[in-house]
Amino acid sequence: MFSNLSISQKLYAGFGLVLLIIVVLVLSALRGCDQVSSSVKSNIHSYEVLNQSGAVLRSLINIETGMRGYALTGRDSFLEPMQQGEKAFGDYYNQLKSATVDNPQQQTRLEQLQAFYQQWMNDDIQANINLRKEINAGRQPITARIDQISAGHDKAKMDAMRQLITQLRDAEKALQDARANAMSDAKAAAFNLLIGGGITAAVLAMLIAWSLSATLVRRIRQAVDVARTIADGHLDSKIASDGRDEVSILLQAFATMQERLRTMIGEIKLGAEHLVSASQNISSASLQLSASSQEQS
Repeated sequence: MFSNLSISQKLYAGFGLVLLIIVVLVLSALRGCDQVSSSVKSNIHSYEVLNQSGAVLRSLINIETGMRGYALTGRDSFLEPMQQGEKAFGDYYNQLKSATVDNPQQQTRLEQLQAFYQQWMNDDIQANINLRKEINAGRQPITARIDQISAGHDKAKMDAMRQLITQLRDAEKALQDARANAMSDAKAAAFNLLIGGGITAAVLAMLIAWSLSATLVRRIRQAVDVARTIADGHLDSKIASDGRDEVSILLQAFATMQERLRTMIGEIKLGAEHLVSASQNISSASLQLSASSQEQS
């Protein structure tokens, strides 16, 4: 099949194969780059989730600190950080909820956090504030505040929310580690593919060049030998012209030329024989005519 191709087609096929390997290498490298880029974007997203979860925890601490400050002193100035914490919790919670919408486990943790938060705000934070107001009004003794703190209900819920946020952050860090490993694997695979593919392409190009040059040189030498044989006058040699490339066409032309030369030489030889025979006949007739003339004289 390869011998039926022209020289230009063989060259196109050889270099086209090398080009195909290079295209595959480039596409593989682009795929590796896309994987790395995707991992980087996902890690940036994880950092945003970590920052937002940290902000949620800080807002809970602000609420707790404001509540305790007011419960201990009865000063309204301590309610300000608590109110700011409530607003910040709502804002950052919504951002966190939106950022993890594609992660069902994180969504479940956030729903549990919201449930604990609502219960904590209603049963503990607001209850402590109301109790302090009652103490300020003289309707409750200060010991009631001590009894409520000793019960530790608000601390238990705060610890539960801390644990949920820690789980959320740990899960996000685990995703980051997995993406980092995947990114490293993608980089290593792309590097190995480029190195291996580059070596393969270079070796293949050398093999193609060697094969084409060896084939062309051998066939061109065959054509030169045929031409020299014809030039030396040997017109009875068999000329093989397998294939359909330019060298095969040249050999077929040599074979046709050799056949025509044989036919031409045969015709010349036959014409020469006829000429010799005619010359001999003319010479005999001349001798006979000369002999007749002498006899008559």
